[in-house]
Amino acid sequence: MRALAALTLALLFALSPAGWRASRSSPCLAADSTSADLIDDVTNIVTGTDSVFRAQLYLPHVAANQITLVTADSICQAAITGLEPNDTTGQAYVLRVGTSAYVVSFPIENAGTIHFYTLDSTFKLKAIAVI
Repeated sequence: MRALAALTLALLFALSPAGWRASRSSPCLAADSTSADLIDDVTNIVTGTDSVFRAQLYLPHVAANQITLVTADSICQAAITGLEPNDTTGQAYVLRVGTSAYVVSFPIENAGTIHFYTLDSTFKLKAIAVI
């Protein structure tokens, strides 16, 4: 009976979000259709003419080629930690926007909307966007 209880607990942990996150290989989520959608939305904001909206999101006005998906583990982890100080197992899409901002998106939070956080170059939270 104890063996069954231990196996059940092990399976529950493995199937829980915390269990999934504990097995991650990188804090940076790789390029996929979700990151492409995020890049498109951020590109429209930072290259567009609505400077008031862009300022509310603390995003700079930059060319489309200055928006890149981050793949450096240290930067992704710093961005995640900037939002969740105790999170050492999470994963996120992290975009570098020019030299002064990062956009961070956790796909599990999106649920059909674009939901992202703007951080400054020191990984301090500046804005939250739901588009």
